Amino acid sequence: METEAEIAKPAHKVVGQRLARIDARERVTGEARYPADVALPGMVHARHLRSPHAHARIRRIDTSRASALRGVLAVVTAADFVDVPLGATIPMGETGYDMWMVAQINMARHRVFWVGQPVAAVAATDAHVAEAALALIEVDYEPLPAVLDIAAAIAPDAPVLHEHVLTKGVEPRPRTPSNVCSRTVIARGDTQTALANADATARVSVQVDTAHQGYLEPQAVVAEVDANGFATVWASTQGQFTAELMIAKMLDLPMSRLRRGACAAVAPVSGRGRL
Repeated sequence: METEAEIAKPAHKVVGQRLARIDARERVTGEARYPADVALPGMVHARHLRSPHAHARIRRIDTSRASALRGVLAVVTAADFVDVPLGATIPMGETGYDMWMVAQINMARHRVFWVGQPVAAVAATDAHVAEAALALIEVDYEPLPAVLDIAAAIAPDAPVLHEHVLTKGVEPRPRTPSNVCSRTVIARGDTQTALANADATARVSVQVDTAHQGYLEPQAVVAEVDANGFATVWASTQGQFTAELMIAKMLDLPMSRLRRGACAAVAPVSGRGRL
């Protein structure tokens, strides 16, 4: 027979118990250190020039005026980075990570595919000089037809954004490119029989606007390269190891030359999957 004290005693020390988060105090008191809080001696500041077009071909980028501005230390475009080939991947889950696409997201090469895609970047002695330098970069765009929603993207006469994309998950697999990357069927049970025996059926079309969560911290990246060529990176990301792989691939650096700076980690719900 159980005593009253034994009944009141929790069955487990951890499972089912309210446990204090080990990092709760520093977060609620503001002591947690995030990448945006990192300030290094002699630190320079970077800013991106972004595309005003949803789809356009980049004919020419002239950075000469921006480079000549006092206080500007460097101006870069995609031409200054490794041209990551189609099919390049890094380990990530079951399928890997498409590094060609990641490289395009970080800096447009030849074409832009959305408003706001980076086309150039400036490093300067302070943020104000960097912002001023952006206005001096000249980009010659050739605007191209854009697709602005899913219906327009899958229309038969839609302009194809990526000529190498052949729809996966369809048999026989198409031989001509399209904007449909893949087809995935999720099924459970005999749906055809269920529909045939239903008292009534209906066809519903649902459209959901693009949504994204609000970050709990400013998105920032700080990097320091020492005299021996070793780089330390503080980044707003939940995927520190994935970030290392991405940086190494895009900069053609050995992993042994990269280190992660110590900062507060962010939870997966913050949307910080990559740089």
